Amino acid sequence: MAVVLPIWLCVAAWAYVMAGRCRGRDLPGAFPVWIIGGVAYVVHVLAAFATHYQWSHDIALAETARQTRELTGFDTGVGLWLNYLFGLAWGVEALRWFATGEAVPRGRWKWPQRVVLVFLAFMVFNGAVVFGQGAVRGFGIVVFLMLGVVWLGGRAR
Repeated sequence: MAVVLPIWLCVAAWAYVMAGRCRGRDLPGAFPVWIIGGVAYVVHVLAAFATHYQWSHDIALAETARQTRELTGFDTGVGLWLNYLFGLAWGVEALRWFATGEAVPRGRWKWPQRVVLVFLAFMVFNGAVVFGQGAVRGFGIVVFLMLGVVWLGGRAR
């Protein structure tokens, strides 16, 4: 449970901020929510390493490869590296946001941020829907359906 609750908070924070972006403006408190989500992600990773992986990258890599093999047939631990990149991308986005004071960058920095946000969405979808089970998968599906509705509503305006 100590591993699951922080990642649910992280996904909820991500969804809150993305809902604002889908509407074309940030919702109140978006930056603090983003920070809380990032901290929750770090807590999730630390809890997973403490409770499941014995603080071993090798064990985490082997377990990631096993889960990937069971789901896809591919024996690869690349998902662990993508999770590390997820944390880095979240942190870079937080630093950029803090440094510029802008939720959405202007000019030439707009497209790199879009790449980061699409990568984060890909990772959240994979973690919650593709690899998630039971309530986690249901939560992920609801989050993405709700974001789709918000996005379509924002485009209709």
